[in-house]
Amino acid sequence: MASESSGGQPTTNRNSQRYLLVRFITKDAVTTKVIEQTVRRSVEDMVGKLGSAEMNVRFIGFQEADGRAVFRCKSGSVERLRAALALVTHVDGNPAAAMVLRSSGTIKALKVRIPRRRRSAA
Repeated sequence: MASESSGGQPTTNRNSQRYLLVRFITKDAVTTKVIEQTVRRSVEDMVGKLGSAEMNVRFIGFQEADGRAVFRCKSGSVERLRAALALVTHVDGNPAAAMVLRSSGTIKALKVRIPRRRRSAA
């Protein structure tokens, strides 16, 4: 339980996160790796490496069958991530579009089953 300071605000070091459910509309099927690279490149092109680090965008998972993906970012960066996703016009050389379906504070609230990417134990 977080203790409260005199201003009524909880004193916690945890940063608030938001999750975005995104549908990628493409002509041909795309892979998880391609989607992750495309979004990372779009974010860096829009806000630069420093801005990208401040946004703390993380790829959570991608469902290749219907083109849905989940991304996480800091709560104050949701609009910048939405803008970067709107700038996606090509995926792997093919015309594409990214459409944000939902935004939520938890993955569970998105009510989707997306296979999560496992971190390699390198």
